[in-house]
Amino acid sequence: MTGRPRDDVVHPTVVDLSALAAAIRGSACGPPSRPTVHFRTPERCRLVGRSDSSVDSYVVEVPSDRFRLPAAVYGVLVQERRLLLMRRAGSGYRDGQLGLPAGHLDGDEDLVSALVRELREELGITVEGRDVRLEVVLHSRAEDENDSEYLHLFFRVARWAATPVIAEPDKCTELVRADMDHLPVDVVDYVVHAVEALRAREPLVLFGWRDYGGDGHA
Repeated sequence: MTGRPRDDVVHPTVVDLSALAAAIRGSACGPPSRPTVHFRTPERCRLVGRSDSSVDSYVVEVPSDRFRLPAAVYGVLVQERRLLLMRRAGSGYRDGQLGLPAGHLDGDEDLVSALVRELREELGITVEGRDVRLEVVLHSRAEDENDSEYLHLFFRVARWAATPVIAEPDKCTELVRADMDHLPVDVVDYVVHAVEALRAREPLVLFGWRDYGGDGHA
């Protein structure tokens, strides 16, 4: 049977602790008959018993699925204090509003490579990885039950080759160059907060978490 692993299913995993046997036997964490082993995420792993008579091998419970946080990369292109914005279209999300050139990771690529690829695909420009710098990280709460938490990474692009154009007309209807100090009213809300943080040199924004114990924007 195939399918996505259920969150509530726990699969036993045999962990070989032979390399730590000496430390375990001499550990002050507990008696040799029940040593304590500290994992990277101890709250998600629990010692449930020995798999055999050897002290070197134990069975632990490891959740079959873990929380994964989607990530998106954004390019901040500024010339003479004017920020390049794109009017969104065709995605079903914030269409008609202004945003930054951005996209998701395709997998098996680093953040900078993903940004360079997105800028080429969306604006037809060439950017070198050494010319981008991470400025702001924004963690947004899910907007509704159909949404997900997101990690948004905003990179300032120092230079690029070619003039930006609408390279994907099905996803963008207009390029707008706006004063960074006076953004249009129809810019995506969390992008506004990210730009404000960039101007203030604040590296982290928590967006949508205020009512849930955070200090971010509601």
